[in-house]
Amino acid sequence: MDNTHSDVVLRRITTILSVVIITLTLIGATTGILLSFYYEPAALRAYQSLKIIDTEVPYGWLFHKAHQIAGNMVVVIALIQIQ
Repeated sequence: MDNTHSDVVLRRITTILSVVIITLTLIGATTGILLSFYYEPAALRAYQSLKIIDTEVPYGWLFHKAHQIAGNMVVVIALIQIQ
């Protein structure tokens, strides 16, 4: 079986993208767990709890933004990897 240079490069790119997806998933899961301590999923309190996380919890805005970015980037990288 002869491996061409392009096969090796494609395998390496696929591996790197997979590691990126796993890393982003771990970031999303970790920040999700941290956010769940303050988040209230009630219909009337969900928006307020996110507002409190963003403004009153120390570094809450950072965890919220990291959670958002990690979730969006998992989708983007997965779509790139599918191509």
